Amino acid sequence: YDLIKSRSAEIEAERHANLEAKKELLAKAKELSAFKTVRTKEWMEKSTFSNELMEQWKKIGHVPMAVRDSIWNEFREARNAFYSNKNQFFKTMHAERNTNLKAKEVLCERAESISANPIDWAKQTEELKKLQEDWKKIGPAPDKVNDAVWKRFRTACDSFFAKKAERYASVKEEQTQNLEAKKALIARLENLLNTEVENAFPEMKQIQSEWNAIGFVPMGQKDAINKQYNEILDKLYGKYKQLNRDMRQERERENFELLASSPNGNHKLQREEKVLLERIRNLKKDIETWDNNLGFFKSGNGKNPMAEQIHSKIEIAQKHIKGLEEKLKVLRDLKQNAQ
Repeated sequence: YDLIKSRSAEIEAERHANLEAKKELLAKAKELSAFKTVRTKEWMEKSTFSNELMEQWKKIGHVPMAVRDSIWNEFREARNAFYSNKNQFFKTMHAERNTNLKAKEVLCERAESISANPIDWAKQTEELKKLQEDWKKIGPAPDKVNDAVWKRFRTACDSFFAKKAERYASVKEEQTQNLEAKKALIARLENLLNTEVENAFPEMKQIQSEWNAIGFVPMGQKDAINKQYNEILDKLYGKYKQLNRDMRQERERENFELLASSPNGNHKLQREEKVLLERIRNLKKDIETWDNNLGFFKSGNGKNPMAEQIHSKIEIAQKHIKGLEEKLKVLRDLKQNAQ
């Protein structure tokens, strides 16, 4: 009996030691049951750790009978809580990723539609850039299709921008050719200017018609070539007396008729009318300001250079207004006849 009693005491001591070991594992399991993260990798790492706890638990021997069921139930509940949280995370994540996939497929369809039917390059470029920004705001799709849906979207975008680059290359070449054509017309005008022609008006009218029929030139050359063209025309009008005021009006009328016959002609005429009115209005404001400034100069025996300069400005501005008003009248007569 002494041997039995001694062995029973040893077994009890071992079971209490096992109980302490399992309590340590229980504490770790409870800590794990409260674990939360948004990283898939961390959930997998913690799952491995949970499995290791279970393996360690199995290797530990019996605990006192009085607490055997209770400590096991606590350990099992802690493990169940961890796996419940893990399952909920992955369930939510899969739902979100499926939602993200649908959103990305919508962006793919819109990008493919734009790429297949490029019409307004500037507007559609902005639309695609907006789609790319929207894409960045959407989270990942399911792993098995995430790369494929991204490749689909990127292919549509790359296709559009490749077409755009090709289109602008051809446009640039066309605009360069237009620039050379306008330079050739200017050379013809210079020839008229440098030679004596009895009636240069028909030739000038033909050149003017050809000029208006030519398309766009490179933006960086536009102002310079137009300025050169207008300056040489002004010189020709000054040279040939027969190109009087009526002929000037005819020139303006021809310009406006060609403008009206171009795409969106009515809109362009209205815009030209607004520009003329604005220029007249600004010149009148300048004249009013200069008139007010004249009041600061006291009359004296000698001439005041500043006052004379202001008078000269007013005179020039009035001539400009008169010319602009004549041009405006031609434009409005054309609009009225068209109605």
